[in-house]
Amino acid sequence: MRSRCLVALPERRSTGARRSLSVIDARLRGDRPEAIARGFHLGFGRALAAAARELAEGVNVDTVVLSGGVIQNQLLLGDIRDALAPTKLQLWLNRDVPPNDGGISIGQASLAVYAREAT
Repeated sequence: MRSRCLVALPERRSTGARRSLSVIDARLRGDRPEAIARGFHLGFGRALAAAARELAEGVNVDTVVLSGGVIQNQLLLGDIRDALAPTKLQLWLNRDVPPNDGGISIGQASLAVYAREAT
C-alpha cells in the first residue's frame, strides 16, 4: 500500500514549500531520485535566473554577477545560463578570484575602498 503525503499549509504557500511538496510527492509516486534531483536543480536555476532578471530590470542594469559556493555547481550554473540566454543580460562569474570564502575578503576590501572614496 502506497502512502500519500498530506501536509496542511496556509493558503498562500511559499515557493519553497510548494517545491518541497512536489519533491515529496514525486518520491511517493516512485519517481527516480535522479529525475527528482534534476527537476529540482532545473527549477531552482530557472527561479534564480528569473529573480536576477527581475532585479536587473528593476534597477536598469544589464549585467548580473553570480558568485558563491552554489555557483560552483556546474549543472545549476548551466541551467541559469540557459534561462538567461534569451535576455540581453551579461553574466559575470568568478575567474581570477575564488567564488567561495576565499573571495569574500576581496569583495569586502573593494567595498571599503569604494565607501572611503565616496565620502
